[in-house]
Amino acid sequence: MQNALNTVTEKQANIGTKLNRLVGIATASQMKIENLIAAKSTIMDTDIAKEIANMTQSPNSSTNFSFSSFTVEKHRLTNRFGLD
Repeated sequence: MQNALNTVTEKQANIGTKLNRLVGIATASQMKIENLIAAKSTIMDTDIAKEIANMTQSPNSSTNFSFSSFTVEKHRLTNRFGLD
C-alpha cells in the first residue's frame, strides 16, 4: 500500500513539474507575441509618419493629401496587418 502511495505521489510531482514548465513556456511565448505586435505597430507608425512628412513637404507632389485620406490609409494598413 505504501509503495502505491509513493508511486502516485511521484507521478503527481512529475506532472506538476511538467505543467509548470509548460506554463512558463506559454507565458514566454505570449510575451514574445506581444513584443512582436508592439514592434510591428511602431514600424507602421514610423512608416506612416515618414510618408506624411514626404507628402506634406514635397512641393512638386501631385498628391492631394488630407486628414481623411490619411485616416483611410491607416485603417487599411491596420486591417491588412491585423493590428486593430
